[in-house]
Amino acid sequence: MGKTELVVDLNPLSRSAQVATVPIIDNIVRAIPGITAHARDLLDDPDAQRAAIESFDAEEALADAERAIRTGDRE
Repeated sequence: MGKTELVVDLNPLSRSAQVATVPIIDNIVRAIPGITAHARDLLDDPDAQRAAIESFDAEEALADAERAIRTGDRE
């Protein structure tokens, strides 16, 4: 349908997170302020927006989240 699905979920193994275009593995209360701040940082910089989109890897994000949960390592 040409839409980008952004999913905030606590579980990187959930079906929703696995099929999302942009999976965010976090608590919604903590995630929204971070998403908003990042969007504001990129607001006036189309090159940075494009770079963020092109460099994002959903599978890598899910793997990093799962690794952090398993090891207790938070960046």
